[in-house]
Amino acid sequence: MNYTNEYVIISIHDNGVGIDDSMREKVFYPNFTTKSSGMGLGLAICSDIIQSFDGRIYFETEKGVGTTFFIELPRHSMNDDYHDKPAILVGNRVIEEQD
Repeated sequence: MNYTNEYVIISIHDNGVGIDDSMREKVFYPNFTTKSSGMGLGLAICSDIIQSFDGRIYFETEKGVGTTFFIELPRHSMNDDYHDKPAILVGNRVIEEQD
């Protein structure tokens, strides 16, 4: 997890075969899947949830190396008497900052 002044950035990396160029535009569409078992809803649902928090999801991929998905969520500062450390609010979840 990384932070900027405006965003919390979460990255998820795999070491699979990467995403083919012909499929890049489709991965966030409902019912799109490359698997024999699956409904193709996971990334579409994730995208909708992330967008509902004014965030975005995107990916970088390289054939034969893998894919990294990035989730960016707006960062909101919080001053809260219940926390000894500064904290941030992502959606409705409080995340304490690392020292």
